Amino acid sequence: MHSPQSISVWGRSRFGMKSWPRGKTELYLSSERDRYKWRRALRDLDCKTHTLCMITVAASTVGGLMLAASVAFFTSVYGRVLGVSGMIKRTFTSLLEGKLDTISAYFLAGMFVAGRFISSPDFSQSHPVSLAVLGGLLTGAGATLANGCTSGHGLCGLSRLSPRSIAAVGTLMLSGIVGNYLFFGPRFNQEPPTLDFSLPDVPTAVLIVPAMLFVGALLVPRQISTKFNAVSSFAVGITFGTGLLVSGMTTPSKIQDFLSLPSVFFKAPDGLHSSFDPSLMFVLGAGLLPNLFIYPLIRRVQEKPLSTDDWALPQNTLIDKRLILGSSLFGLGFGIGGICPGPFAVIASHSLSQAWVLSYGIAYLVGLSAVKHFDERTQRKLK
Repeated sequence: MHSPQSISVWGRSRFGMKSWPRGKTELYLSSERDRYKWRRALRDLDCKTHTLCMITVAASTVGGLMLAASVAFFTSVYGRVLGVSGMIKRTFTSLLEGKLDTISAYFLAGMFVAGRFISSPDFSQSHPVSLAVLGGLLTGAGATLANGCTSGHGLCGLSRLSPRSIAAVGTLMLSGIVGNYLFFGPRFNQEPPTLDFSLPDVPTAVLIVPAMLFVGALLVPRQISTKFNAVSSFAVGITFGTGLLVSGMTTPSKIQDFLSLPSVFFKAPDGLHSSFDPSLMFVLGAGLLPNLFIYPLIRRVQEKPLSTDDWALPQNTLIDKRLILGSSLFGLGFGIGGICPGPFAVIASHSLSQAWVLSYGIAYLVGLSAVKHFDERTQRKLK
């Protein structure tokens, strides 16, 4: 039997033990020579332990409902998909071109504020910075190729029953599970999973202000709605960011425990239990189910978005090689890093000074830029 502060390791590599906050015990490479062999070392691990797995039923559900509300508001008011990877791309490219995409930029600023002032993300990552670079490159390139991520294809696309999004989400989840297993192997806990039904402490203003702004969107004349769009986008960004915090999506270990599904099928060493954490299923359920009914209602009731003259929702239904390749790359990066564009925008508000987070962010933009440059070069050749 393993004590709460001990671990057992099988494998050829030499490891040390390091204690982290909240009783977690992580593994780290014990010599400089082994640090350069991180891939072999991680694959040699047959067991990685944590002290406790909490299945946060209530918090994940409340966080998912906040995400669903943000998606519905965004669609109704702006007629656009709430895709964080797309907003990062539009903001990044518009800054380079000297013309800021106001809605995207203010939404991302709201997410940043949510992480900075609403709640402090529980972020810790003991894996090598090399994994941050690899994860960032893969998710940046993958999201650009697939034209969407877990928010655009996941929350928005699935709620619209988009065939492309269904294929993308299925591919990225499978790829994430494979990537997580290849790099980290089966994951186990020292204690069996426990159900947590405690409700999160969410500031009332985060819930009320977007509702007030939605009413305002019905009343504000379109000719003076530009500034209103910026304010409302900022508020929805705060709500969306808070939903990610509350649901646990900003905790990489929680995401990686969800992606450790194969550990359920492995015989755990004596005294250990599978680390599979199904909390993300509650997030997805609460984030998707309401909008399966709300989205058709919006399109039936509204002839056009509240603040613009035309809908800008994706019409492409083609499932092509680019979509599958991009989703596969994104899923691999998601499984390796444990974060994706949305949670990163929140985590960066507190932890951008950490080498792991900064490396991930830079690598993400490099992956995005590489695909964008390749697309532009291909288009020039075709002309």
